[in-house]
Amino acid sequence: MLNPENLQALRTLVVAVVSRLLFTPLAWLVPRDPSRHVVIGREGGKFLDNAKYFYSWLTQNLPSGHRVQFLTRHDSVQRGLEAIHPGSVLRYPSWAAGWALLRAGTVVVDSAEYGEDGRLGLLHGARLVQIWHGAPLKEIELPLHERRLAQLPPLKRGLLELLKAVTGRFRRTHTLVSTSAFFTEHAFRPCFHADHIVACGYPRNDALFGARDCPPALVELNTDRDAARQLRHSRAAGLKTVLYAPTFRQDKHSPFTEGWVDLERLSAFGQEHNLVFAMKLHPVLQVSGLAQPLPHILDISPTTDVYPLLADIDVLVTDYSSIYFDFLLLDRPVVFYPYDLARYIADDRKLLFDYADMTPGPKAHSFAELCVLLAKATATGEGEDEWQAERQRVRALAFDHVDGNAAQRLWRHLQGRSG
Repeated sequence: MLNPENLQALRTLVVAVVSRLLFTPLAWLVPRDPSRHVVIGREGGKFLDNAKYFYSWLTQNLPSGHRVQFLTRHDSVQRGLEAIHPGSVLRYPSWAAGWALLRAGTVVVDSAEYGEDGRLGLLHGARLVQIWHGAPLKEIELPLHERRLAQLPPLKRGLLELLKAVTGRFRRTHTLVSTSAFFTEHAFRPCFHADHIVACGYPRNDALFGARDCPPALVELNTDRDAARQLRHSRAAGLKTVLYAPTFRQDKHSPFTEGWVDLERLSAFGQEHNLVFAMKLHPVLQVSGLAQPLPHILDISPTTDVYPLLADIDVLVTDYSSIYFDFLLLDRPVVFYPYDLARYIADDRKLLFDYADMTPGPKAHSFAELCVLLAKATATGEGEDEWQAERQRVRALAFDHVDGNAAQRLWRHLQGRSG
């Protein structure tokens, strides 16, 4: 009997085959319109990350005669976008969404799952733009897939290769977005198949500079507004703000359930040192303890867009999450808490870079050590930041541009213009 994981793989395979057989011939017959653009957010069309910000920029900056629509299967996204831009959202699956995908000249995605749920055949012939959702510290896509293949027996390896080929998981895209020439060569080119790689930066990072070319209503959509207000009020009251944003683990364990972070002690520490700790956790993390309100602890909704809040964060604490690369654009302290580094590399992901060399900040390996480093990081005055030069070194590797114009650069590249 097939287990749930195998059943899901079989369903994915069947849907992909049907999509290719039914919709690919239609895609040959229906002409693509270069003035029509569809943006597909990851995980079924969530309104966050690079898809959100490129779509938002397009709604305000597309030339006359062009049209952009956002594709989603989420009720909340549909309601939110319709309230701001009626007619700009596509609910998938629907006839309207299918027709829009067949007609679109350009389809913009930020994950590898864009072809699922029958969309694969509908995308045939469109210019596919992959923005992705993070400058990678750890293995993604092709290297990760090849390593996992090597660990399987021949029959399973062949079946998995067949599944990925039929479902288009690693299909070639027209354009892949990178953040720098260094990341293009050392991270993105080995991980993806793409005709063109453009180091224009990530549209989501435009939010760190105010996202001035995006409609404010769209920037605010799907943010935790209560958390944003509390962060602003805390800083106005003279408190330092610390964001804890760990990545997820394959076994879904969290630092709270395993005792690596003690929320009550953290709350007391915040009171003693005039700090507010904002928690932005990955949605798949299994967390207990955050349900009870604690002084100086702020829980940011895990499914919301955190980027508009980063400008109000003084210090970031993370482990292996790509958010720290983005935070380097603000040139503020980062404290790393890789309490399970050896286990993470063994069980979850190999790293693309040497961890010590690419993480410009002090490292804590216990909760007590974390508190010591946080006290130092939040007390540091101007001219006393010993990690600033290292942050700027890594930032120069990670980003060719330090500004809020990534979406504009991507659009100009797609139109065949530079600058």
